[in-house]
Amino acid sequence: MSWPVSILDKHVDILSGFAFKSSFFNENGEGLPLIRIRDVVGGQSSTYYSGEYSEDFIIEDGDLLVGMDGDFNRERWSGGRALLNQRVCKITAKGGALDQGYLYHFLPKALLKIHSETPAVTVKHLSVKGIKDIEIPLPLLPEQKRIVAILDKADAIRRKRQQAIQLTDEFLRSVFLDMFGDPVTNGWEPVPAEKLALDEKGSIRTGPFGSQLLHSEFTDDGIAVLGIDNAVSNTFRWAKPRYISEEKYQELKRYTVRPGDILITIMGTCGRTAIVPDDCPTAINTKHLCCITLDKEKCTPEFLHSYFLMHPVSKDYFLRTAKGAVMDGLNMGIIKELPVYLPPIQLQRKYSVIQKKVIEIKNSIQLTQTGFEELFSSLSQKAFAGTL
Repeated sequence: MSWPVSILDKHVDILSGFAFKSSFFNENGEGLPLIRIRDVVGGQSSTYYSGEYSEDFIIEDGDLLVGMDGDFNRERWSGGRALLNQRVCKITAKGGALDQGYLYHFLPKALLKIHSETPAVTVKHLSVKGIKDIEIPLPLLPEQKRIVAILDKADAIRRKRQQAIQLTDEFLRSVFLDMFGDPVTNGWEPVPAEKLALDEKGSIRTGPFGSQLLHSEFTDDGIAVLGIDNAVSNTFRWAKPRYISEEKYQELKRYTVRPGDILITIMGTCGRTAIVPDDCPTAINTKHLCCITLDKEKCTPEFLHSYFLMHPVSKDYFLRTAKGAVMDGLNMGIIKELPVYLPPIQLQRKYSVIQKKVIEIKNSIQLTQTGFEELFSSLSQKAFAGTL
């Protein structure tokens, strides 16, 4: 079935976020929640803004948001009254020819197309003009609403699986904070993160810079090169394959990652953390990652991974030392100086066992989730091709 096609600019209003001053950011609940790029998908923000603001940038539950850097995610906001930060925009259907739910379901495919066609060195950027120029098929409103009803039902099933995955994360966070969240009462002393690394040169390192590794030197196979996409989900994932030759690897051998190493993203989407798995083949990391090889008699990878992501001391430290309001800015010096309240190694190892079991359960749920994602994708393709 062929439907008329129109450009989105004729049917939407777009509100771009404001560049709020980072000096007024806090995690103490002072002021209103602040929606940054990293908050779009989760629909919640732990960062608040206590300064002055214009009512123009107030967001309410149900508003449709798009992150304009990185993956160009879209989502309905569900975190209550909040403020819209820069590089996030709100999109609202207008004029009566476009249903808001239809717009919500259509956008991912269109944004993915823009993302795939956008060149970038470190992180991709989306413009308001790029959104306005999107072409959208426009059946009559009754047909739009029929499509929305079908996709909403399928999406609800998919989201239940996602919620189950989130529950495993919440359980693990609860266990971690119960065991390690109050270091003062427990009498543990802070140790700089660099003191937890193995006592050898290069145990905390970033990858090769500049002419050390050129894009033209990547090959179709060989030694793997790990980047942001391998750690961005806060767990290790194989993503876009990148390789270098064995000969090139010999030049860059000092950047080899080892099983149990901690990877931290320091460019693009910063502050994401993953543990290199035991079955990881020989690989190096790029300059976009900081890699820590731990002294496992002092600190387990599972403890430090969770400490980076969950501990209030860590979260407060990175909030205060972040460079810039759009995305957290990290470097190796900031990471090295992170104060880690170090519990006894026996307690860390007990937590490591728990974390590994929870991750195993989470991975099992994610396998079934993949099937739901494929089904939903198929329905979406048929819906906007007019064959649903």
